[in-house]
Amino acid sequence: MLDLENLNPRFSDSYGQLSVEYVFILVISMIVIFSTYSIIINENEINVAMEAAKSGANEGALVDGMAVYTNNEYYTVYLDKKLTHTKYIQIVDISYSYNGFNPQLQRPEIDIQVTALSNADLTNEEKSRLSQKINTRIRRSIIYTFNTLNYTSAPSYDTCYSDNYCFLTKDVIWV
Repeated sequence: MLDLENLNPRFSDSYGQLSVEYVFILVISMIVIFSTYSIIINENEINVAMEAAKSGANEGALVDGMAVYTNNEYYTVYLDKKLTHTKYIQIVDISYSYNGFNPQLQRPEIDIQVTALSNADLTNEEKSRLSQKINTRIRRSIIYTFNTLNYTSAPSYDTCYSDNYCFLTKDVIWV
C-alpha cells in the first residue's frame, strides 16, 4: 500500500498526474484559441478598413480644404468660387454600422458615416460636392488597402470591398 503522508513532493509525478494536467490545459487552450480565431480575424479586417477610411477621409478633407482638383473636377466646381478657395475642413467622427448580409453582393454590408465641419459658410450643394470628394477618398483608400481595385469601378469607386465585406459610404454630416 502507498503511504501518501510520507510521499516526497519531488516525486509526486510518479503516476503521470502532472502530464495529464498539462495535456488537459493545452487542449482547453487550443479550443479557446480556435473558437475565437475567426472572430478576431473579422474584427481585425473591420479595424483595418476603418483605419483606411480615416486616412481617406483626412486626405479628402485636406484636398478639399486646399482646393486641389483635377482638370475635370475644376471645371465642374469653377462656377462655384467658394470651392476654389482654401478652407478649413475637419473630420470630427467616423463611424460604421453593420447592415447584414447583402445577397446581391454576396457579402456582409457595412455603411461608413463621416461627420465633418468647416469654417466656410457653405450651401447644401457645396457641402454635397465636398462630401462626394471625401467619400470617394474613403472608398479609394479602402480599395488600395485591400488591393481590390479590380472589383470596383474607378475613378468613382462606388462600392468598395475588403476580403469579406462590402463598404458603402453615407453622405457626410456637416456640423
